Amino acid sequence: MKKSNNLKKILTIETTSEICGVSIVEDNSISFENNINNGFNHSITLFDNIFNALKKCKIDMKDIDTIKVSNGPGSFTGIRIGVATAIGLSEMYNTNIEYIDTLDSLSYNVHGKNDIIISMIDAKNDRVYIALYFSNGPKKICNDFIINIYDLCNELNKNFKSKKICFSLVGSGAKNYKKVFDKELKINYNIFKDLSSLKASSLAFVKGDKYHIPNINYLLSSKAERDRNG
Repeated sequence: MKKSNNLKKILTIETTSEICGVSIVEDNSISFENNINNGFNHSITLFDNIFNALKKCKIDMKDIDTIKVSNGPGSFTGIRIGVATAIGLSEMYNTNIEYIDTLDSLSYNVHGKNDIIISMIDAKNDRVYIALYFSNGPKKICNDFIINIYDLCNELNKNFKSKKICFSLVGSGAKNYKKVFDKELKINYNIFKDLSSLKASSLAFVKGDKYHIPNINYLLSSKAERDRNG
């Protein structure tokens, strides 16, 4: 499935939140990026966003070497739309596909700023999807998991209150629950609200997983399934 281009071209797709993001990265340089906050209307705007990006860069889909798509955690429907689109384009144009963890791409936004990064996405009902990273790299410390924000504060206080470690908190979870963290957290931390939005271009610089079958990281089942199971 490898293309024979002199300049490596990557198409990235980010739809795990209200952001419908697309970017074209050529030889590690961002040629085009458009992150639209369209209120989860990704099924309507994603294809237009992709082909507008190709048009702006004056290339065709057949010129793309790799499609990198965010595969969660995040919005159940958003993940499915992004992954399904990436798979369809991959099969139609015989293009490599790479699945990128949403929390990994968030960590890229603040790497190098503090000792440890906590990427967190709002999972609603006082819960967040999170993963921890050493800032240098960034290098992942643990697998993604979901946790109540008050439990998270208790765990961080218990393990790091007396240690001289500074944390970077980034993502919609950090931004939306800032008041809770400011009240409950007793550790040294910074919340990067201005870097909390998911950016399509971040996916291009993160190493993902290459599978021939769909790879989706929901962490939490859909609301319909939860309601059905009580």
